[in-house]
Amino acid sequence: MLGWCASPVATTKGSSQDSRGFYEFHRMSKDNFVKLLNLVSPLIRKQDTKLRKAVSPAQRLSVTLRYLATVLRGTYLKLPTNIC
Repeated sequence: MLGWCASPVATTKGSSQDSRGFYEFHRMSKDNFVKLLNLVSPLIRKQDTKLRKAVSPAQRLSVTLRYLATVLRGTYLKLPTNIC
C-alpha cells in the first residue's frame, strides 16, 4: 500500500516505535487516522487510468495531513513522501 510513498501511511500494526513515528509524521494516532480515512475515503478516491495507477486515499490523506501539520511547503513534502 505504501508504493511510491515513503511515509508510514497505512501501517496499522507494529511496535510502539512505529506508532511514535506515525504520530510525528501525521500529528494524529493511527486509530484516528483510520477513522478519518473511513470518513473521507469515498470523497477522495480516484480511478486508475491506462497510463498510471491512482494515488490511494490513504496516501492522499497522509500527504494532506503532513502538509497541514507543517509550516514548510513545496520541496519539503518531496523528501518524506517521494512525490515528484
